[in-house]
Amino acid sequence: MTLTRSDAPPKMASWSILIATGLIVFAWLVLNYTALQWLFASFSDTSVFNSIIFGVVATVLLVQAIHHRRKLGLSATPRLHPAPLILMFGSTVTGIGLQWVLDIPQIGVLLFADSGKQAIREVALVCPDLVLMDICLKGKMDGIQASAKIWDEFKVPVIYLTANSAINTIQQAKNTAPFGYITKPFDERELHITIEIALHRHKLEKQLKEREQWLETVLASLGDAVIAIDDKSCITLLNPVAEALTGWKQKDAFGRNAAEILHIIDAETRIQIDSPLAEVLQGGVTISLPGQTILINKDSSEIPIDDSTAPIKNDQGKIRGAVIVFRDITERKLAEGALRDSEKRLSWQVSHDLLTGLIN
Repeated sequence: MTLTRSDAPPKMASWSILIATGLIVFAWLVLNYTALQWLFASFSDTSVFNSIIFGVVATVLLVQAIHHRRKLGLSATPRLHPAPLILMFGSTVTGIGLQWVLDIPQIGVLLFADSGKQAIREVALVCPDLVLMDICLKGKMDGIQASAKIWDEFKVPVIYLTANSAINTIQQAKNTAPFGYITKPFDERELHITIEIALHRHKLEKQLKEREQWLETVLASLGDAVIAIDDKSCITLLNPVAEALTGWKQKDAFGRNAAEILHIIDAETRIQIDSPLAEVLQGGVTISLPGQTILINKDSSEIPIDDSTAPIKNDQGKIRGAVIVFRDITERKLAEGALRDSEKRLSWQVSHDLLTGLIN
């Protein structure tokens, strides 16, 4: 069952609830003169006064909490929502202020949590588009730890919104790759811009990741071996076929010089052949290996190959690396050898007597 959110109510709804609550409280005080006298007398008693203030604040927070839950509108029926869902984790008072700032259709709705564990549970439940995270949270898990876990497990972008501007804290936050870091008191316009940029950046990064995964799938599905290098002749890619032929795993070969991985010689002279990848980096043109090329893999096994090597260029035409595509031609070599033997036998039979073996 997929949990989705319903359309957010208008911004005026939250103000209407607060105004209505204030009018009810005012009417009750006017109609109850005794209660009004008691209220003014209680100002001399600090504990009673604090209780009254606490009660008023708690009532406002309760009304807001109910309003937020209604806005979230979780249901079992999938429903499209035009606006991104943003979760706020940190101070509830800050959250209410943010709700008034962000309560517009272009931004979406908010849900509040004040502990790291609760934040992770809410993200797992709602799958938001963005998280606004305070660094100071209740419990053992702070906002930085919660953000790291949220990104690692759910890939939900995080913007830090905190009063903490210490250098070491900012450095720790940077290690979680946040999509923004805003210090309180924040500017409303700055917050909106940061959110819009973060959402757009996350969308682009998701598209880029999908393309990379698609490309990796294509390379893994090829029947030919593919090795790519950067402009310093260091290995950046070995597809599964290249791993099988060279005997090197991608993780072990990555960053090594191409000459260490691609050891090739001439089949007839047994002389080592210079790396075609290095030649392509210098010349910038596509080349092919000689027909009698042998690959000596990590286990010293010899495999006849043929190939095509081409440069990798950027949009400005600058060479950024090179790629070699090669294949095992052992079966082709065996077939060619068998064909040559057959032609020799046929030629001998034509030129010799089959009974005596003498030349005709």
